[in-house]
Amino acid sequence: MISAVLSRAIKRTLTDDLNALLAEIPGRRARGRAVPVSLDPEVGPTVARYVECAMAALTGMEEPVDHLMARDIAGKLADAIVVPLRSRIDELLSGSADDPDLVQTELRRCFRQCRGELVDPAVRSVLASLQF
Repeated sequence: MISAVLSRAIKRTLTDDLNALLAEIPGRRARGRAVPVSLDPEVGPTVARYVECAMAALTGMEEPVDHLMARDIAGKLADAIVVPLRSRIDELLSGSADDPDLVQTELRRCFRQCRGELVDPAVRSVLASLQF
């Protein structure tokens, strides 16, 4: 139950972050120029946003998780997801930043892969490591 709640919340936040990044990419007429996709703390995935997301999911459950335990779970989960995701996004942007269509396609693929291959195992791993 807890793993499903956390996975859904994280995946929803990933979708929101993808949409925020896609909104930063200029249209087709910008082809040939560097694509100004911002990865500052206000745009894109951040550890703080995922901690907040996981905390809300854990403390908003029918049987809420203790606040300190929820904070520990949320922090470890955010690190497990955001660090590799931002690394992949940085790598992607350094190699294809001059083609807005390619950047959009690659960002979608990156986030889809994260949702499909990273979130559920990360949730299970963090919960198991804390014997939860």
